[in-house]
Amino acid sequence: MVQMMTNGVYRFCEWVTRLAYLNVLWIAFSLAGLLVLGFFPATAALFAVTRKWAMGETDIPVFRTFWRTYKELFWRSNRLGLTLALPAVLFGANFMIFEQYGAPLPFMPFLLTSFFLLYSVVALFVFPVYVHYNVPLKQTVKYSLLIGLLRPVHTVLMIASLIGMAYVMMQHITFMLFFSGSAFGFVLMWFAMKAFHKIAEKQEEASLQQT
Repeated sequence: MVQMMTNGVYRFCEWVTRLAYLNVLWIAFSLAGLLVLGFFPATAALFAVTRKWAMGETDIPVFRTFWRTYKELFWRSNRLGLTLALPAVLFGANFMIFEQYGAPLPFMPFLLTSFFLLYSVVALFVFPVYVHYNVPLKQTVKYSLLIGLLRPVHTVLMIASLIGMAYVMMQHITFMLFFSGSAFGFVLMWFAMKAFHKIAEKQEEASLQQT
């Protein structure tokens, strides 16, 4: 019993250390690129590490994996970030205009709400898809949307987990320094991997039925 408790405490401390270290790397490399150029490569590198962890590869060299991904995906991940940022800016601008002057057409609020929901689905899955599948940028966005819609349970669990974690971090603001990126990234990657496996199983079953 004591041995089990000791092992449990050790594993807990090990995971806390992993997540804190990864978060420090994420912040440091985001700042190294002056945020504008560093944030998206650092986020891609963070998800590359959490992908390994979600697959059970917990003994990987974290810094080496992070740094290699950061370098390899620096420009590609910034293009992905620009693709994500532009619609968000347009949505925010339209929302502020409608708040101040009202919607020019009665169905515009519905369109904006629909766009926001679809955009949120893409945002949840885009980095897990990006580091897991070797597909072009356009396909990354397409797969993110399709997977999020095909696996609504995983999508809802992602959102609920993020809300819960955000609430905890707002109560204890020091958590944000050590876990704001890594904890969110690991949870998103873990649920995304579950969704990927479910879809792969469905595809395998369908291919077997066709043969």
